[in-house]
Amino acid sequence: MNITHLNYFIEVANSGSLTKAASKLYISQSALSQAMQKLEDELDMQLLIRDKSGIKLTAGGELVLEYALNISEQSDKLKWALKNSAHDSATLRLWTFAPPTYRFIIPMFKYYTQGVKVLTTCATYNLLDEALRNDEADITVSEYPSSDPDITSVPFAREELQISVPLTNKLAIKDSISYRDLGGEIILEPTGLNVIAMEIVRQIRKEDIAVNFVSSDSDYMRYRETIKKTNMLSFMSRTTVYYISGTVIHEEIYKGRKSVFISDPQGSKTYYISFLRSQQKRFIPLLNWLPQ
Repeated sequence: MNITHLNYFIEVANSGSLTKAASKLYISQSALSQAMQKLEDELDMQLLIRDKSGIKLTAGGELVLEYALNISEQSDKLKWALKNSAHDSATLRLWTFAPPTYRFIIPMFKYYTQGVKVLTTCATYNLLDEALRNDEADITVSEYPSSDPDITSVPFAREELQISVPLTNKLAIKDSISYRDLGGEIILEPTGLNVIAMEIVRQIRKEDIAVNFVSSDSDYMRYRETIKKTNMLSFMSRTTVYYISGTVIHEEIYKGRKSVFISDPQGSKTYYISFLRSQQKRFIPLLNWLPQ
């Protein structure tokens, strides 16, 4: 089976249009149409329904899309591993600026670069660009894009702060609130790893908002158990990774509670992945997972 045709099929399914898909793939519409016909002939099944509104998938097409996405992902992983095996060692030196990325982003990075040993280093933001220029790091992850013209930065993930409230709380009827709406509430103080929440806490105290913070256990698992057993409000976070089609990879949900977003600008952070422009070809398989 032709992997290129499967990748074409994925783009057609995502675009909902042969014209749009052909434009993104930089091929002619007739060539794309022929490729889709060959795929349907090979599988002996109609995959696409063409009408005035665009392209829709048949039931068989939906099944093929599921498998095609998995095959494409595994193909990218293989390309990444093979490209790195041509270097001194199959390793990816990943520098990051702070502990939050270690909670979700670093483990996920290791999963999506299977076959490659990921070496991680935590450093202050001002050292990340220097690490790339000095060939100490291959890739960096930070909450700020690089200003260096020789370094490319693209959005990698977004972390959004939520407040977990019991369904009996008056705030549970809302989908988002400001931290200024938390006056009069009893809130379990966040652990030090939740940097966004700690910033909100500092802002609440700075503005002298009447919030009663209750000290929490620094152990994350015991912190979660406390949330389950009490009616106190607590800070949580949701992490969305752009290179997996906006998939939410971390969002904690507790029975009898609702997660309400903190709408203030301080309530979210975007993380960027950066690398030397001169190394872009080396990272093509990885870039296939990132927004272009």
